[in-house]
Amino acid sequence: MDWLGHIAVECLPSTARLSEALEVFGNTDKDKETAFNLAFGTKENCMQYIGSRPLPAKGFGGAVSTGPRFGGGRGRLSFALAEKYPDLTFVVQDQPEMGEHIEYPPHLKDRVSFEAHDFFTPQSIAAEVYLLGAVLHGWRDNRAIEIIQNLVPAMKDGSRIILAENGYGHADAHLAKCARTDFSGLEGLDAKSLKQALGLEFWRVVSPPGHFPAFEFVFHA
Repeated sequence: MDWLGHIAVECLPSTARLSEALEVFGNTDKDKETAFNLAFGTKENCMQYIGSRPLPAKGFGGAVSTGPRFGGGRGRLSFALAEKYPDLTFVVQDQPEMGEHIEYPPHLKDRVSFEAHDFFTPQSIAAEVYLLGAVLHGWRDNRAIEIIQNLVPAMKDGSRIILAENGYGHADAHLAKCARTDFSGLEGLDAKSLKQALGLEFWRVVSPPGHFPAFEFVFHA
């Protein structure tokens, strides 16, 4: 119900103002000049607005919810992974307000923790895997690349980034086709540019039934 609530409360009103947003803001790359801003009469970007209001933040956290899990919401994905992989530990990273809504299963408290983090600032945790679940699709190309770029200083040779996004790749697609995929319509964010700019090599894509495909990259120092 969290996901349906997010669609009904935040997404649909914004969709109704898309044409108006194009007239008012034109072809802008500013995250505070959007249909969402018109729909809710705010000068904050979508994430700031939702995160600063307890009820929307709680619902959105449930809707979007090793090593750090960015935009981790209420940690549902990390809890599920912790259940399946008992030898791994997880850090859920999101805005401070999201941490207030996390309900920790007692048997996972020692392996799943929360850390307030702004993904537009450099990452400080050195981890084996960084998982971004349904994060990049909400940002312009330049901001999405900035989010990934901020991970690199903390990464070591062989570390991995997993992007679980609404892209166009499929597990049975040819590797070359997957490597050319633009993620969720982000034209400037493809495997070639990530390798050239950040040292991230495309490794594979997995498409679990009923879920976003997961694009896996390996970092080479």
